[in-house]
Amino acid sequence: ASASREARISMIRTTAELGRLGIGAEQVGGSISLLTKGMGMSIEQAEDMMKGMASAAVTLGTTPAKLASDFASASASLALYGGRMEQEVYDLAAAAKASGLEIQELVALGEAFDSFEEGSAKAGQLNALLGGPFLDSLELMRLQAEEGPDAVAGALKDAFESAGKTFEDMSYMERKAYAQTLGLSADKFAKLMGYESDEAKAAAKAAKRD
Repeated sequence: ASASREARISMIRTTAELGRLGIGAEQVGGSISLLTKGMGMSIEQAEDMMKGMASAAVTLGTTPAKLASDFASASASLALYGGRMEQEVYDLAAAAKASGLEIQELVALGEAFDSFEEGSAKAGQLNALLGGPFLDSLELMRLQAEEGPDAVAGALKDAFESAGKTFEDMSYMERKAYAQTLGLSADKFAKLMGYESDEAKAAAKAAKRD
């Protein structure tokens, strides 16, 4: 009973602390419930993760409230990464900062390579547009499963570079075709083409250290 009471008091304190950073009590409760019931964390571990994300938000170019909201929105997909979920949050937030894309947009981009059928079709379409075998659907599936959507985004950007393609040099029809194939609007595709994965990796590392 004493331990349960201490846990409740700790939860109230954490909720109040995160509330001062703009994170709603309902959001805190929902995220901690996912982490404890779904991911097997203790309440203390879940609270530490939430507080860690809040303190890392500025390094990741966002706010504690925005990062908490993005985490809650993407949690169903992020849960698939199990014990790597926390690191994947940092990696995705850093990739979002480096690319200008939203975390949910990066998640959707990666999920296009979740299955062999869909991934092969999309890689095939992109290779046809690029004019060569610049993308390997099995490698993209591996990256999605083992390293996350941020790695998929990096591989896509690398493929365009290997094919000598830049957004500025593309024709109107090329931009439209690539954007539609990737399921992105033209402005989002432009942001993907400007993505610097090294910058994202450095930001994720700094955030984790903080």
